[in-house]
Amino acid sequence: MRLAGGLALAFAAASALAGSNLAIAAGIAVAIALLVILIPESPYEYPGYEVTRVVISQVVVNLPLIAVYASTFGAYVVPEYPEIASASLVLLVAVLTSNWHMDRIHPLRTIVLTALAVGAALLVTASFSESSEDVRQGQPQPWWGVALAAVALVPMLVPTPGSSRRSRLGRFALASLIAAAVCGGAVYQLGTDLAPTFLKDLFVAAELGPLGVALVVLIGAATVTAVIDTWSDAEIELSVLGGGWWPEWVGLLATAAMAAFVPPVLLMILAGAGVLINAAIWWHIGYVYIKYSS
Repeated sequence: MRLAGGLALAFAAASALAGSNLAIAAGIAVAIALLVILIPESPYEYPGYEVTRVVISQVVVNLPLIAVYASTFGAYVVPEYPEIASASLVLLVAVLTSNWHMDRIHPLRTIVLTALAVGAALLVTASFSESSEDVRQGQPQPWWGVALAAVALVPMLVPTPGSSRRSRLGRFALASLIAAAVCGGAVYQLGTDLAPTFLKDLFVAAELGPLGVALVVLIGAATVTAVIDTWSDAEIELSVLGGGWWPEWVGLLATAAMAAFVPPVLLMILAGAGVLINAAIWWHIGYVYIKYSS
């Protein structure tokens, strides 16, 4: 769901950071994501302080991602009032899905992902049929901009934790292929100077303008599902941190504020940094703590 809910803004953010070096940033992001996915697996029980560190790092990933999904919803579905729509989505999902069981989320996720796969195939086919005349290439950006762009793209490629390495590798390969096809079509039609709502521009360039309503519906469904899915994980993680009800409410209000006021570029960088920190902790647990303490 990370790719479905956040690719639209994540790739636009990366294009703003990397400019014409967008392909280099994407290649670096794929390499980093692969290293993150190869986190060692272990059946060992970890001490409490390790669990706390992992949970905190996952919260740092999930809350900005929820804000990104909500920002995408606001930008595409309610462009007249994106800030209000973004914050409202976060609050409504948290209130309406409180204590939902995951069995309610899985069918919704399956339906949305199937519809998005069909839409992505149609979009990619149309994107590569004929190049647009209005191709805007961004300016080359310094190395730090390319590095930040790669960090911003990493969360879209790394599957949510909790599954086996084989499952993560399979989902990573699928996400990478879909992202490469959609983003490649966008660069082919529009160049590397992409607007935050570049998918709308891509539909027009690929002569799919009449299907613009379908795009809005798909993005709306994908972002709402992604917010529900990710908030269900974040809610559990915040409760693990303890302290009663206040961690969940502080996390919820902070996420709504981020969705309304923080630029998506900064949110993606923050989420990417969280993914790297989370991976570093797991590598430490797998290859240092377990090896020398067991």
